[in-house]
Parts: sequence; C-alpha cells; structure tokens
Amino acid sequence: MDCSHNRDRSYRPGEFSGFCKIFPPYFTLRALTAFKISIQAYTIDAFTLYAASGLAANTVIRSIMAALIPLAAPKLYAVLGLGWGNSLLAFLALAMVPVPVLLFFYGERMRGWNADRLSRL
Repeated sequence: MDCSHNRDRSYRPGEFSGFCKIFPPYFTLRALTAFKISIQAYTIDAFTLYAASGLAANTVIRSIMAALIPLAAPKLYAVLGLGWGNSLLAFLALAMVPVPVLLFFYGERMRGWNADRLSRL
C-alpha cells in the first residue's frame, strides 16, 4: 500500500493516507499491552500472597520511568540528534522484545526461586 498519498484525491505533499496514520500506533499499542500484561501476570504468579504489592511496585517503577524519560529527552537529542536519539530508544525497545517470551518459557522456574525465598519469611 502506498503511504505517500491517497489515490482518491489529488496528491498533496506531506499528506499520508489513513492506513499510515492508524495502523502503526495500533500495532505499537498491541505490543505494549502484550508486554505489560506478561509482566503483570508474572508478578501475580510470583507474589501470590503479595500480588497487590508487586503490582504497585511495577506501577511505581513504570511511573518513575515515564517521568524521567521525557526529562532526559532534550539532552539525548542535543547530543545524538533526532536520528540516533530515536534509534537509541528503538534499540532499547528491541532489547525488551524477548522479555515476554522468556517469561513464558522460564517464568515457572523463576517463580520457584521466589517461592523458596518467601517460604523462609
């Protein structure tokens, strides 16, 4: 599908079709939701008795990161520029891609490590 213009109307420079505006954010939100849900499911399974505290800790850390990343953005873009600054953030996001898969395959083993520690409390 050609994202440079809509074939129903005449071409206007800088104009994108609806497909190019809607679908990339849709898939991005789906990926973020899958990542978030896998982390929350692991936290609930790992801290069964203290699941609310584990989810609260995840929320606090996520909120702190959401506050700090925009504060670091001006310096990041001043040093690296828009191209490499965005690439760095993309590489960090790509580094997180295997986390849900690893939690799916090794989560039970990891929850066992935590159960041993919780049994000693």
